[in-house]
Amino acid sequence: MVTLCALLFFLVSLSVIGVVWIGAAQGPETLLCTYGQRTTEDAVMAEDGLCDYAFYDSMYANDKNTLVDQGKFGQDLQTFMRAADRYNSTALGLAFAFEHIGEASAHLRKAGQYPLETFWRMKIFHVGVLDASDFSTGIDMQVSIWLLKVIHDYASAKGHTVVTALAAPSPERHWAEFLAHLGRYVPQTTVFIAQSILS
Repeated sequence: MVTLCALLFFLVSLSVIGVVWIGAAQGPETLLCTYGQRTTEDAVMAEDGLCDYAFYDSMYANDKNTLVDQGKFGQDLQTFMRAADRYNSTALGLAFAFEHIGEASAHLRKAGQYPLETFWRMKIFHVGVLDASDFSTGIDMQVSIWLLKVIHDYASAKGHTVVTALAAPSPERHWAEFLAHLGRYVPQTTVFIAQSILS
């Protein structure tokens, strides 16, 4: 079971998400940067080493950039993938749009790890869900956690170290209890982001 430590994890982004509760990662001065649909030029990508983690945060957003339709990746995701070669210190990851988490999960169930190998070849190993809704249900969060765990397990089986990031609404009592109950299903290298400022 993941022990949640109240460490401050600063988040740098095109839009700030908020305060972070962390299970296990690099430490209290870790930076996570996110890039999304406005990432259309290489120039907007941070220098290697500025961020400890850089996530493309818009997989499946607006029904684009799906695992099963890789021939139609948008310019934003292509820009992020192109930048992967120049990153050594910054670890890269993908985040799935919460509103389409069911579709992403269905694709993963059907296709297995095959679609992920495109990203693994580019050293994009980490995975997250960074935009959970204030109105999301326990079922929604369970599907998100299932998706993160399956991708974590696929990559770990290939020998890759994986950090999973899950953003949840402000840490009110029912969310704290929910995460505590489901913590045993979340991989140990997990970052919990408690959203206090929504973009």
